[in-house]
Amino acid sequence: MGEAKRRVLRDYRMAPTNCVNCGKELDAAASVDTGEVRPPRPGDLTVCMDCRHLMVFGDDMKFRNPTEKEMIEIAGNQEMVTAMKMLHWADRFRSTEPKG
Repeated sequence: MGEAKRRVLRDYRMAPTNCVNCGKELDAAASVDTGEVRPPRPGDLTVCMDCRHLMVFGDDMKFRNPTEKEMIEIAGNQEMVTAMKMLHWADRFRSTEPKG
């Protein structure tokens, strides 16, 4: 059996920018790294933690929607697909928790 990849969660503060879907102002990004630990760069993917919209960091580090070509690449990115599924299930679990 192969060795499991070590994952490290890092968060980074950034200039506030708004989700292109819901408008929520976001001023931090978290990453799960499997090697190189670094802040986000233009072209990196991100997900709004409010509405779960998938976005890309633009050259100006503001969010933008992925291009068609990027969406095809994302669909083939198993780690991103898994991350989106985990967020979906976390949201479903949260919505079924008893209140109070």
